[in-house]
Amino acid sequence: MVMFTHQDTAVWADLAAILWAAGLQATAAWCIVTETDSATREGNYVQGTVLLILRKRQEDKSAFLARLQRPVEHAVERQLAAMRDLNPKDEPDFGDTDFQLAAYAAALKELTAYGRIEGKPVAEEVLAAEGESTTYTRVKELLDRARRLASDFLIPQGLPREVWSDLSPTERFYVKGLELERQGEGRYAAFQELARGFGVHDFRDLLASDRANEARLKTAAELRARNLRRAGTADRAEDRGMEEFAGGLVRHALYGIQLAMQQDDVRAPLPWFKDNVRDYWQRQRPLIALLDYLAEQKTPKRLAEAEWAAKLAGAVRNHRP
Repeated sequence: MVMFTHQDTAVWADLAAILWAAGLQATAAWCIVTETDSATREGNYVQGTVLLILRKRQEDKSAFLARLQRPVEHAVERQLAAMRDLNPKDEPDFGDTDFQLAAYAAALKELTAYGRIEGKPVAEEVLAAEGESTTYTRVKELLDRARRLASDFLIPQGLPREVWSDLSPTERFYVKGLELERQGEGRYAAFQELARGFGVHDFRDLLASDRANEARLKTAAELRARNLRRAGTADRAEDRGMEEFAGGLVRHALYGIQLAMQQDDVRAPLPWFKDNVRDYWQRQRPLIALLDYLAEQKTPKRLAEAEWAAKLAGAVRNHRP
């Protein structure tokens, strides 16, 4: 058994290479909480440890990495579907981080079943010096693919799949983070793990608080007009890592809510949407779906904004060229 605590998902590729080259096959994995809340401790500790069960690889199966992509994807999809079917809807046993871990573990199980890659022993390929083999890079790509499959699987309740599919990783982090807040999650580690799952590295500028057990995302009022990019302009995000988020539909929806509240007029954001949301008339339906979703985020910090989001969704529905 390997107990593995990590703060960077890139480490998964290193771990996979080491275990794989050692002739070990991953057969099971789960995550346990290894840090508890304490009034005497401050800081953002890693709160989860991954436990991997390993067995000596019995077969010397051979494969080409190009042909392993689909088997890895199928293994990840089967694992996620099985967990979803076991998860009670009223009191879920599995959280988002569990699904993300399961995706990595399923990929590892599939990959480490093979003893030879590209016709060569695994150790020779995955532990080759940098520049002498592309196997390590491709293994990392397969693990990244597993992560993306888990991200696609974790659609927030109440948001249409087609809207979710069009969101950037940073937008997905924000939207899914709202669901964490609604569930009462305040651990910084939970938001950190969510960001890792979506491949988002710079997410702190989206947090209003990054205290260990009081983390939460910024509201529309706290974001104001910062990190906002108009369509067809050379606007830049003020904060590092927010460039992708600044021109997205989620950011414009939040700014619309702020504008409506500021001017006490639900129609005030409509000219902004028309002039600054790319392909606005074709993207009205996704914008409405996002506003409807934001209207359901009725946490104490977001209650007023949720009410305005519901009104604004109605105004966008009635907005015609």
